[in-house]
Amino acid sequence: MKNILIICSLIILPLASFAQKCKYDVDKADPFTKEMVQSTTFKIGPKTINGKKNMEVGWTMTFEKNGKDKFVGFKVILFGKFDEIVEVGQKVYLRLEDDTILELVVGKQVLPVYMTGMAVYTHYNLRLKVEDETIQKLAQSGLTNFKMQMNEREIVAEISKGDKVMNIAACFK
Repeated sequence: MKNILIICSLIILPLASFAQKCKYDVDKADPFTKEMVQSTTFKIGPKTINGKKNMEVGWTMTFEKNGKDKFVGFKVILFGKFDEIVEVGQKVYLRLEDDTILELVVGKQVLPVYMTGMAVYTHYNLRLKVEDETIQKLAQSGLTNFKMQMNEREIVAEISKGDKVMNIAACFK
């Protein structure tokens, strides 16, 4: 019996070390609804924006679970002042390493936010409601590209932390 316990522990302990280690920036109950809120925000690059090497402040991506609802967020930062508004119904496209294209729909109007200093930057803070299937796909294949159409402007970015996206998405399945 003792030998069986030793053998079982030798098999189970290494498997436990492969388990997903999830750390959240926010991990608490909402004080009003009492539902759990979990979120993680991290930098995703990008390497390039519209084909040009990105020399600007890094974009961020956020995964959020708020009760039963799940969201994916992006802070898109562009050099210069842009006045376009991201309208309800506009689409954001994500390309994965396995050539899957995910189509996310903007549910709330997003106004530009400006940051000034040595230069002017425009920020768009997108928060897109997603289904479990989208999170599952992001957990299975790394993110390679981001695309968003705003009126006449198209923003296409090559993402530099696609494998990190996959690992964090696994925590929100």
